Amino acid sequence: GFDLPKFMVGSLGGYGFLVELSFKVLPKPPATATVRIEYPTLKAGLEALVRLPKKPVKIYARYLFGTHPNVHLWARGGGAAATIHSRIERLLRLLGAPDSDTLQGDTENGFWREEREFAWVPAGSLLVKIPLTPKRVPILDQELAQHGATRRYSAGANLAWVAWEKAVEELDMMLTRQELGGLVILGEADKVLLGKRSGESFARRVKQALDPQGKFVSPAF
Repeated sequence: GFDLPKFMVGSLGGYGFLVELSFKVLPKPPATATVRIEYPTLKAGLEALVRLPKKPVKIYARYLFGTHPNVHLWARGGGAAATIHSRIERLLRLLGAPDSDTLQGDTENGFWREEREFAWVPAGSLLVKIPLTPKRVPILDQELAQHGATRRYSAGANLAWVAWEKAVEELDMMLTRQELGGLVILGEADKVLLGKRSGESFARRVKQALDPQGKFVSPAF
């Protein structure tokens, strides 16, 4: 059916409150390992990132960050302890990337913990989440690089995470020019919805149907 969790979370509380939640929990793999593959260009790294889900190897996380000539693709695999190394070797062969670094144990867990907790975001910066597609990454990345912004690309390069240290108005205008939208996740800003917003007329109709008295207020409306 309709993906209600994303619908409710994306509305920023504008349609109602979540008062009861159910989670589907999957068992943690017995062993994991993460490979770091360096690519000479952003284009090459993006192509590898997009190819990963099509490979016959289970991937639990994939991430791309860095700037030319140090674009890094991080991919985390999991499975039985006896087979984890062969799985990683197979992944590297499928990607045509024999040269890589492999993280395991505390080092690997520490890396993903820092990424999950956004420890890479400089103090005082805004953290902005930007939905996009892999084809739109190069243009956005070029402008972000000109502003010296730290950024990460996840979810198959369908999400950009940007640490922004300058005036939020500059990023707002940049996203508007590129017809992208952004959401301020961390930090204080005069506005949290940035760039171009689409589907406003439809959103207003849904708002009227679900909250006709306007009791639920959010920055989305």
